[in-house]
This record gives sequence, structure tokens and C-alpha cells, in this order.
Amino acid sequence: MGDDFQGEGFVSHFTSMNSLIEFIIPDCRIRFSPLYKLNDPKESKGESSMMLYSGVPGDPWRLPDNYDGLYIEHERAKRSGIKVACFSIGVDGASCWRKPRMWAQYAGNSRGACLIFDKKKLVDVARKIEGFVGAEQVYYNDSTAEGLCSFTNISCPQGDFDLYEYVFNKLRDGGDRFLFCKHFDWASESEFRVVVYQKTDDYSYLNICDSLVAVVLGCDAPDIYADILLGMCNVPILKCEWDSELRCYNLCELRRNRRRHCAA
Repeated sequence: MGDDFQGEGFVSHFTSMNSLIEFIIPDCRIRFSPLYKLNDPKESKGESSMMLYSGVPGDPWRLPDNYDGLYIEHERAKRSGIKVACFSIGVDGASCWRKPRMWAQYAGNSRGACLIFDKKKLVDVARKIEGFVGAEQVYYNDSTAEGLCSFTNISCPQGDFDLYEYVFNKLRDGGDRFLFCKHFDWASESEFRVVVYQKTDDYSYLNICDSLVAVVLGCDAPDIYADILLGMCNVPILKCEWDSELRCYNLCELRRNRRRHCAA
């Protein structure tokens, strides 16, 4: 069963058992997080100011006519307009769920769960969300500065124009450096993310009904949750177990009143 989730055709999302049972499964959706709630300070803190210039020939550093409005929209984008849904992807043939540190950090120290998705179906749904910016694998480097410059240095026209549309187009055109680049210290997460930029500060959600293919319980998840999820889900419910001889995780498929061990 584990082999079914290897490679770049699948992505995973690690979560607590409480979030899984109370929100994700009943609502069949995952909530996007605004930038300020992400755990990477490069994204959650960002830069405190931006460079705005008009690009007018002969006076390129002249402030744009609507500087105040664009500054406010820029700050709103950094605070709550840009929203991210984070996943892990299998690289170099690895499994997207076989990640001990992710289990520890995001899934309640292996007492939570990992949801497995068909990446193509997930992205197809994401593309239909208003304000969709992109869905890509994050790349990592050793520069803490790279990425911010493409969003903080903005050349804009004079006169009136739609502030949201202008910032949105900037994100679509050059957002890969800002939205899909992180410091290499995060590289073990092998992150794949979906990004939207919306006019409201309300929460946004990604429907997972068609893309969810399995739910994997952590090796220390209480058995009672298996019975609960078997009654809630129409996808396989698996249990992640540590193989002390092979020193890696294996999967068991859980069924009512019995178990069937599956190959690693």
C-alpha cells in the first residue's frame, strides 16, 4: 500500500486529530492560512516597508499618484490577502507520508494524521478558486533575502487603476520568488503549496472531496480514532507503524474488527 503514494503524483497534509475529525473530514475541506500565520519568519514577518516608484521617464523614483492606496493594499496582501495551503510531496521516488519530523511537528507528535491527495485532482479544484495565484513545489536556497524583492519593489503606473488587480498581476507574474521560495533549512518538508490572493480577509477553503485518496493515522494515534474515521470516510484508513528492524515506517490498512498488514 505504501508504494501507491510514492513519487510526485501525490501530496500529503499533516494535521492534528482534533482538526481532522472536527473540521477537515466533516467539511471536506482544508483551510488556507494567511501569510502572518506561517511558521517561517521570512513569510510571516516579511519586510516592514516596500519600494514604490512610478517608472516615469526622466523621473523614475517619483512617487505614484495613488501611493497611499497601493501601500495599504500591499500591506493587506502581506497580512491576510495572500493565503497558503501547505502540503508535502514525495521527491526522488520517496513517499509523501514517510516523514518522521513532519509527524512530530504537524501531526501532534505522531498522535495525529496525514491526509494523502491526488495532486492533479487537488490542483484542478484549486484553479477554480477566485484569486488563484499558483500551485507549485517550493524551492529552497541559502538566501534569506531572495524572494522578497520581486514583491516589495513595485513599479506602477500613474493615475487611477484597480489596486487589487495590479497587485494580483504582480504576484502572478513574479510571485514564484516571493511565494515559492524558502530558506534551505526548511527543505526536509519538501513543500508543495497552493496560493490564492483575495479581496477579502475572510478565511478561504480548498475542497478535498474528489482529491482525497487515503487517511494515515500516526503510529501513536489512539485506536478509538480508527473506528471513528472508519465511520466517517469513504477512503482507506491506514495506520502508520514503525518497523524496528527496517527502521522505517510501514502502513497497515484498518478495517472494521480486523487488520491487514500492508507492504512497506
